[in-house]
Amino acid sequence: MHIFILIIFLLISIGLVFLIIIQDSKSYDLHSTYNPFSSSIFGQSTSTNKITKITAFLAALFFIFSLILGSLNSHISHHDNKWERLLTDSDKQLK
Repeated sequence: MHIFILIIFLLISIGLVFLIIIQDSKSYDLHSTYNPFSSSIFGQSTSTNKITKITAFLAALFFIFSLILGSLNSHISHHDNKWERLLTDSDKQLK
């Protein structure tokens, strides 16, 4: 279950990075509002609006999955912690 959620989290992260990279910069939109010959006078493109909505949705999923993974990691049994066993074993060898 934990591995499955990690894989979904990884896919959400990759998708979020990809969508953020392909979005237009805001400086272009600001420049086009002052340009009277700009094609954006007729309204904003619907594809940009869809990409923005999908990005916001993936960002919300990223936040939710990070909370879920944090909660799962805090409930993992401390008895299976290999590092703590390694430290206790080395302390026993030193004595």
